[in-house]
Amino acid sequence: MSCMLELTDWKKAWDNALTISPAVHYRDIGAGWNAYWDYIAEMCCEPVMCGDPMNDDVIRYLYEEGMFKPRDTVLDIGCGTGTYAIPFARDASHVTGLDPSGMMISKLLSAAYVNGLTNISPVQSRWETFDLEKKYDLVFSAFCPGINDTYSLFRMEKFSRRSCCYVAGDFTQFELLVGLWNEVMEKSYTIDAFRILYPYNVLCDSGRDPKLKVFRYRSGSRAPAEEVTEEFVRYFGAFTLMDAEKVNKVRDFIHSRSVNGKYELGKVRTVCVLHWDVSREKNIGYNAS
Repeated sequence: MSCMLELTDWKKAWDNALTISPAVHYRDIGAGWNAYWDYIAEMCCEPVMCGDPMNDDVIRYLYEEGMFKPRDTVLDIGCGTGTYAIPFARDASHVTGLDPSGMMISKLLSAAYVNGLTNISPVQSRWETFDLEKKYDLVFSAFCPGINDTYSLFRMEKFSRRSCCYVAGDFTQFELLVGLWNEVMEKSYTIDAFRILYPYNVLCDSGRDPKLKVFRYRSGSRAPAEEVTEEFVRYFGAFTLMDAEKVNKVRDFIHSRSVNGKYELGKVRTVCVLHWDVSREKNIGYNAS
């Protein structure tokens, strides 16, 4: 995919999109945000196992592109319960899993034990404050809300000696999210800032040579409407006091879009894999060192 040239300042365009996005609230939040992610981790009953096709497709692609190599060191930003950290650790010399949620870290360690992996080190920290004096062969992040603007994207390079990879996708979830922000918080937001075209073209504008690969999978998965309701009640609890009126708004919004008590999470899952080489001579703009 070649770089798009419709706009001359993609950094400004991304910044503008963020002002009308839920992500604008992700910068200055505290304990409530961690509590939400602890809850999400608790809902992940089974440990991550090696061999999941969707996860392996991403890692296989990074192998083919030379972004990930045997015996590499990897930093996984927003590692969660180990969705990618676990399969990376099969061939990496070492994986550092970074996440602000203590429960996510606990689940990661459990998954490492179940998979017989001893080369994963957890770090409980937000991406904004992470500052180990160390560089990794690959700095990787997938579906991480902490990377949501130019600065947080380019900060990945500070810790990389060779490769960076940013993974995003799944607009069905974002559409639900902005719909609930409009309903519960009375904020007229859009999903625009979550689109991969912003980080992709920001990288192009700054002199990098990014590559983009899109994977699509049939999904059709459904979740109990009450579980989805509880998840978003906890999500909004990170930003506001969820009184009975707000809770009922979430419940009514979810149930009105559910069938037989089940909410459809999307017929197709999209995974966008954006990667680039870290070259100090070539990369001339937007450095976040």
